Amino acid sequence: MVLLGAHLDSVPAGPGVNDDGSGTAFQLELAEQIAKAGTPPRNKIRFLWFGGEEDGLVGSQYYAANLSNADVAKTDVMIDTDMIASPNFARLVYDGDGSVPGNPSGPPGSGVVENVFVNYWAQRGMVSEPIPFDGRSDYVGFINRGIPAGGVFAGAEAPKTAAQVAKYGGVEGEQLDPCYHEDCDTYSTVTGQPPAETMNVYENDPTPANLAIAQQQADSLNGNALRSLEQFKGTLVHAAWYFARVKGALPPKAAAKAKKAKSSHRFEYQGHDVARTR
Repeated sequence: MVLLGAHLDSVPAGPGVNDDGSGTAFQLELAEQIAKAGTPPRNKIRFLWFGGEEDGLVGSQYYAANLSNADVAKTDVMIDTDMIASPNFARLVYDGDGSVPGNPSGPPGSGVVENVFVNYWAQRGMVSEPIPFDGRSDYVGFINRGIPAGGVFAGAEAPKTAAQVAKYGGVEGEQLDPCYHEDCDTYSTVTGQPPAETMNVYENDPTPANLAIAQQQADSLNGNALRSLEQFKGTLVHAAWYFARVKGALPPKAAAKAKKAKSSHRFEYQGHDVARTR
């Protein structure tokens, strides 16, 4: 069984069109595509829309904790979809096998999930980069039950580096999502550009000159969130179909271990700005 999850709620300050309307809307589109395909998947697909993510992963933690052992044993993978339309995006993939020093690994098989995403983009000439499972999204409860997990992420409050600008374009030093948890996380931002007053150069020193610089930067991101959405949708559709249709997508040894073993790290939610493992 393949689990696909996204969260419905947003923070009080933000309308939540990227965080996480982009993920929840993608799931609806994917469900429609699968229904229209006319070919049933080999493995069952279960679509999950969680509440209370911003309040501590409440819905997903409850759901995962109450899965029966039999359901855990027959679940191949959980794919988390959280923020895929960031205006200053980077192509980020959860480091399932913990190959980057200091990154915790997911349950056995999570590295396979990572590779499916990475390889899809690489075959199309698009680079990506690994990010750690940091305990900040709805995969946590499933990892803690020993279910292989993974996902892709377009970015939130982290500033974009010069190296990332070279890979993906965008604005150096600005947040990957300039409207993360802000009232400008709206439909007009995702379909157009972030307002100039959200750009860091102006927020840090609100002078007319810096407003002009911020406006220029905002203009450079016009339509970028839609480009992010299109690129992320492709790899997510591919991954969902891959795990739903390919027999033995996870190595038998990894699948057997995943039924018995939990992650090498156990996560505790610490909010969206700070998270830790124990």
